Amino acid sequence: MQNHFDQIMNPGPDWAQVRSLAFVWWLGFLPQSAAVNLTQIPMVSLPYLGSRFGDVKAVSAIKKGYGDFIRIFRMKTDNVSDDFLEALSRAVEKGVVDESYAAELAATAEGGNLAALIPGNKAQRGLAQVSHWGAWMFQNTEKINRRVVFSAAWNLAERDPGNAFLQELKELNTLEFNELLSDGFTNEQALSYLAGRDAVWSTQFQYSNHARPRFIRGRKGVIFTFFTFLQSMVHFAAHDRARTRFFLMMFLFAGVMGLPGADDFNAFVRFASRKLLGEDVNLEMEMRKMIVNMADGDIDPDIILHGTSRVGFGMHAAADLAGIPFPEFDLSASLGLGRIIPGFKEAFGTQHKSFAANFAKIGQDVAGASLGIGINIWQALSDDELPFGDHKRWERAMPRALKSLVRANRFHTEGRERDRKGATFMEFD
Repeated sequence: MQNHFDQIMNPGPDWAQVRSLAFVWWLGFLPQSAAVNLTQIPMVSLPYLGSRFGDVKAVSAIKKGYGDFIRIFRMKTDNVSDDFLEALSRAVEKGVVDESYAAELAATAEGGNLAALIPGNKAQRGLAQVSHWGAWMFQNTEKINRRVVFSAAWNLAERDPGNAFLQELKELNTLEFNELLSDGFTNEQALSYLAGRDAVWSTQFQYSNHARPRFIRGRKGVIFTFFTFLQSMVHFAAHDRARTRFFLMMFLFAGVMGLPGADDFNAFVRFASRKLLGEDVNLEMEMRKMIVNMADGDIDPDIILHGTSRVGFGMHAAADLAGIPFPEFDLSASLGLGRIIPGFKEAFGTQHKSFAANFAKIGQDVAGASLGIGINIWQALSDDELPFGDHKRWERAMPRALKSLVRANRFHTEGRERDRKGATFMEFD
């Protein structure tokens, strides 16, 4: 309790600038990261609301939540209740709907903080602006998520004031409930506000320093950049009453291999089978063969193994039927929770890679996103296989958004993708 109090009153240094650099490096300027963030409502918030108020009502409330957001954004609030607007204003003031994953990296969310490293320096102010705009897409999708979820939960609670879950919230948040009443909220409005706040914090999570696990607080957080999200998702999957619905949504979106720990479990099975049976038993490959045999090729095994996100949630197929050109995309690697333990797959699941290659990858995974930047740059500088002027050599040392552009240009110029030995393994028309 004392440690928690200290984190609120005197959090101390946490190298936020380093973590904000990691955020911009790995997620900045990427529409993909913003798109993945938007999936958190159907994957997490919908199961949460459905388990407490009913699935059909939850879908309808989320739909209305998006409508309310658009109306408020357009300043057309005639059909939005004054009570909700007052509650939303309080949620903004308290940081409930504005606390984003980008805001956790304080130097990114508040661009001026980054410039404080060298006050008045033009280059530093320029870097602050890069950080601000790099996080813009992700941060705003996070705000959309939080406002929609708050609105959906408010409306559900307002329509069902006798719900047993609301009484649980009242008992767990007595001080906040009494404060709401003293501020002029009615009993039903106070319960609706608590429902909205709990829905946001439980499904969009809290990223402030005091809400992190102890091992992530302070300077140690540099090693565990992005781990708060993973820890929150795993906790939700293990303990929330909506976990069954959550697993169903995860299976729909990310498939069998996207379920929490699936990749790590497969790596362990491969390691154990090599040691005990003398053969490499790869569960993913075995399931792929089984699906092909059972479905006689009529079902794409990738959809079962990696979910609908593997084929862009079917958007390309639907657009193709309508005769509308639409790009194919694959978000399964970003949505899945198959890899929970850093470095586990590289340590136990691989067979043919050299010890040096595995050790480097394990070190990068364990070191985390922040320290991984330096490791990638060092590997590019010390690369003896690729020529110094080869763009492929330096792609690993680039921010993810820049890397995508450079790689796309290389594909366009060379008309192929090649391995590090120069052999072509994919050609482009």
